[in-house]
Amino acid sequence: MPPPGDLDAFLSPPAVAFMAAPFALLPKPAGIAAWTVFDALCALAGLWLLYRRLSPAHPLARPAFWFLAAWFPPLFADLDAGQRGGVALLLAAGSIVLEAARPGVAGALAGMAAAVKFYPAAMAIGPAPV
Repeated sequence: MPPPGDLDAFLSPPAVAFMAAPFALLPKPAGIAAWTVFDALCALAGLWLLYRRLSPAHPLARPAFWFLAAWFPPLFADLDAGQRGGVALLLAAGSIVLEAARPGVAGALAGMAAAVKFYPAAMAIGPAPV
């Protein structure tokens, strides 16, 4: 195994390679920028799904949720490092949102989240249907 540090040393599950293939067709600087924007948009969509699922009633809950989401350093570190946390968050949040109404689709999303990055499996499997 090559030591980590550059793109030649990047090892990941096959699902990630499939997902990243369109970005690899772009010139390297454009592919990196496009991937970062894509992952950031997925992270925002995942956060929005979680916020809608929580549907807090308190008037300060909305600004508090988005302030904490914007201030959360691991999210920025994930985006800055070119990881796939935004995609995983979107898939896991989709699984949580659809768990009660469409358990089959929720399970498929949870499986895809686990295939992209393994930690969301615990996030997506944990909540009980409402």
